Amino acid sequence: MSKDLAADGNAIYTTGSWYFDNGTELHVFNTPEHSHTYYVTHHLKHPLEATAKSVRAATQACVQLGWPVPDTCSPSALATFDY
Repeated sequence: MSKDLAADGNAIYTTGSWYFDNGTELHVFNTPEHSHTYYVTHHLKHPLEATAKSVRAATQACVQLGWPVPDTCSPSALATFDY
């Protein structure tokens, strides 16, 4: 879920990686860019791995600033989910 808090015309997006507890990388993703001042929810659908018991996500929020200025991203947030 993301929301453009600055509402300054620069689009935002989220990026991240999902890893199983056995070290297998599940998926790397970027959500579509948007400039909405309301929350936008993005759903990722990927199967769980039968040999793992948990998955860890490293995600961050980024702002698209345009060439030649590189995108600015927040520090990665890490979360672990057991299943």
